[in-house]
Amino acid sequence: MTRRRIGATFAMAVLAAAASAATPAPTPAPVTLQVGVYQAPPFSMKKPNGEWYGLTVDLWKELAADMNMPYRLVEAAPDAILDGIGNGRYATSAGPFAVTLEREREVDFSHGYTLSGVSIAVLNMRPEDRWLAVVEALSTPTALRLYAGVVVLVLLAGISMWLLERRRNAMFAGRPAQGIGSGIWWAGVTTVSVGYGDKVPITFWGRTVALFWMFVSLVQSNADEHSLVASLDPGLVPTGTQDVDGVRWITYDGAQDGRPVWTTRVVVPSGAAQLAITGAAGTNEYRTLAVATQTQPPLPSN
Repeated sequence: MTRRRIGATFAMAVLAAAASAATPAPTPAPVTLQVGVYQAPPFSMKKPNGEWYGLTVDLWKELAADMNMPYRLVEAAPDAILDGIGNGRYATSAGPFAVTLEREREVDFSHGYTLSGVSIAVLNMRPEDRWLAVVEALSTPTALRLYAGVVVLVLLAGISMWLLERRRNAMFAGRPAQGIGSGIWWAGVTTVSVGYGDKVPITFWGRTVALFWMFVSLVQSNADEHSLVASLDPGLVPTGTQDVDGVRWITYDGAQDGRPVWTTRVVVPSGAAQLAITGAAGTNEYRTLAVATQTQPPLPSN
């Protein structure tokens, strides 16, 4: 009885061990990949309900589904995504990035899957229509307010210079109309950064006002450039210049997407215009686009 019981117990132990050996080891749960993404139409865009879509996002979704890879889209700034890929926080990104030598030292890039071209639209105008476009551009409410503001500032600067210099400086002496006219002439040529040098202040306070007005004129002349560049990316900083067929372009770097910006100011029949070009291209492509842009008249504003 005892032998049978021992034998039965041994047989049950053997069967249990065999069953345990035959059971496959549990498969570890797949790791959920953290994928960085940011707003960059048309490659990655976010719907009001929080769902991401776009060329790159849709391509990633198809790839992940085909390879049966669980993932989670995490919104972050482009620089944070690149840093996160480098330190392992993110597995990859579903947003577009410009390929640069510095970035290739840190992360790997996929092969390009889109081709982009550059096109310039130029309005074919009759000669008589060009003058109408000039008149329209110079008579907009914004332009009129700008003219009025500049005129008031020039008048104030000119009168101030006359009051400070008229007793000791022959260049601003004479009748009030003559002296004020000389002051306005000086303020005008200083505003446009011409500075003929035919009239200069000699008193301490006159030179103080002149120095202040020079700084005002300098800021005013660069206001369009700063405003245009900041509208593209607030993080852009000037890094150098490029001469393109006699036109001086200011180069900016530091954008979130890594793309540089070139900007310049050109004078056209309708007035001065601030231009800016940007894109995922090299210096030669930028120079080609700069030549094409600076030699064509801008489209008239509606």
